[in-house]
Amino acid sequence: MKNDCIIRLERTEEHRQVEHLIRESFWNVYRPGCLEHYVIHQLRKDPAFVPELDFVMERNGQIIGQNMFMRAEIQSDDGRIIPIMTMGPICIRNDLKRQGTEDFPYVFDTTRADRIVHWFGQCIQTRGVEQSQPIKLQPWQVFDLGCTYGWVHKDTGSRRFNETYNKRARGNFKSTEKSSQGLYHMCADCIYPPYKPELAVFEEEPEVECAAVDRGQANRVLGDAKKIGLKSPNIFKRLVIPRSNPIVHRTRGGFMRALSKDTKNKDSGAPSYFVVDEYHAHPTSEIKDIGKSGFGKRAQPLLDVITTAGDNAERKPCYKDELYAKRVVTGEVV
Repeated sequence: MKNDCIIRLERTEEHRQVEHLIRESFWNVYRPGCLEHYVIHQLRKDPAFVPELDFVMERNGQIIGQNMFMRAEIQSDDGRIIPIMTMGPICIRNDLKRQGTEDFPYVFDTTRADRIVHWFGQCIQTRGVEQSQPIKLQPWQVFDLGCTYGWVHKDTGSRRFNETYNKRARGNFKSTEKSSQGLYHMCADCIYPPYKPELAVFEEEPEVECAAVDRGQANRVLGDAKKIGLKSPNIFKRLVIPRSNPIVHRTRGGFMRALSKDTKNKDSGAPSYFVVDEYHAHPTSEIKDIGKSGFGKRAQPLLDVITTAGDNAERKPCYKDELYAKRVVTGEVV
């Protein structure tokens, strides 16, 4: 066992699941489609199959890898028959391939993904039919946040991603989610080598910017954060939450504030988390550029862009991000 991975024997009732894993892993790798899943299906019926050496790798109750052995023989030049064991097919789940290699120095740390997901359970919803209850993330939100916070450098533990593009329809609690993320960066964001949370180092003087094209929209995210913080006991005890001024951490300082084109001093300093709300309404990329300009001052800053598309978006800087995101999704950009 390494970290939370277990290698064990495959069970008969798992054959179909393992064959599906093999098909997904080999699909379009060496040829259009693949045959490996059918090969293993047939090999299990062969007398040379060794069930005592038919292994799967399991993590968090899910099968993520597979390996098997077969009896074989080599006929030497002098006529001798030498019995041997052959290995394969062998595969790993697609999203786990290349992790921690020189060409791809990142691993998925479930403890880091769990931190942000569990954080929302401490945030109390302040409006809607679920007000006064802990915020419950939808599965797609768990996937989104888990990917953003879970992928980290194999040595340092710094986040792989420092910018996200979030295009969502109205009414999907965008402000509530980003407000809660802002509170996370004020209270709980940290960095540590993969799977070593006991070495966690928290941000001193965290800086969280709630940015928008105008003061009203910027205050929407900050205002939601204040309401959530005041209603959430585990958060409230860590923060000073005044009515009009920025939120401040009680012991580590820093601030969470609203930022817009109306702000006199737009110098963002060294943002830990910078959220740009309703980016389709921004006529220029000025506000976003301010956030990115200070990124070199933190170990793992994060910039979130939120948009609902809006009218005439093709002529706004948001459209450039939209096209780039589509290129990432199609694999044109890696």
